Formats: sequence, structure tokens, C-alpha cells
Amino acid sequence: MCFRKTEGWKEVSDSGALVTHTTVYHALPCQEIEPPIIYGIILLDGADTGLLHLLGEVNPKNLNIGMRFQAVFKEVRKGDIRDIKYFRPVK
Repeated sequence: MCFRKTEGWKEVSDSGALVTHTTVYHALPCQEIEPPIIYGIILLDGADTGLLHLLGEVNPKNLNIGMRFQAVFKEVRKGDIRDIKYFRPVK
């Protein structure tokens, strides 16, 4: 349900399983990286809904649903979703 009051914070992991993905081959002015750009929905451990974010360090041909991914954080953080650079496969 949208716009309902939240009762508190729930801590989740910075890693999880790939639920779905798509690859964009068209350059977008709003993106800081060059195509192909891979987006994935990651179900973080401890969460009950997926998080949409960039995927990196992976070839789109090697993606499989259920693959494990780990967040890669920027060195300087500002306290928002862009602190995560991308998610990379867990090796």
C-alpha cells in the first residue's frame, strides 16, 4: 500500500538475488555511463520487495535469475540511493 505511515526501519543486507533484468543499448543523456546499461531488480536478503539498480562487472549474456549480487558503494557518500554505484556478481 502506498503513502502509508512507516512504523520503523528494517535493516537489510547489501547483497541479494537477481529477480529480473534488462539491458539498454541506447545512450541516454541522463546516464553517466555508456551502453550497454544493465538494470536489475535485486531482492536484498531480509527485504520483502526488490530494489531496482544498475548492474556492473557482468556481461548481460551471463545473467541468470537467482544470481547473487553485492552492492558496490562510492567512496564518498551523501546518504541517498546514488551512494550505491552498482551491484556486482558475488563470486
